[in-house]
Amino acid sequence: MFLLEHAPGILDELRGDLKLFTIKSECEYLSEITAFDEVSVRMRLEELTQTQVSFAFDYVRVGDGMEELVARGRQRVACMRGANGATAPARVPEQLRRALQDYEIRVPKQARATGTGGRA
Repeated sequence: MFLLEHAPGILDELRGDLKLFTIKSECEYLSEITAFDEVSVRMRLEELTQTQVSFAFDYVRVGDGMEELVARGRQRVACMRGANGATAPARVPEQLRRALQDYEIRVPKQARATGTGGRA
């Protein structure tokens, strides 16, 4: 749904030679949910490289004016291009890069680690 709403041109590329492969995925379950619970999935961009995207997700049960974090997850996706089983790494399409900008995790300057380059 994110692609449909924020980067619809990517859908045409996926019908062509663009492939988005999940190369890593994890989820930590914090609380049980049941059928008909309303769950909001909140996505953040953790990292964007030339060919890969890492996302973080919070799964939040919502209702009755309350919110409860029920799970946390991560997913790393690699962009590939090619046809007939022959694929090669590809740059993350520009339209997807632009769509992800608003979801980037921004670390305040004072929270960033400063170091000595590996030696103290």
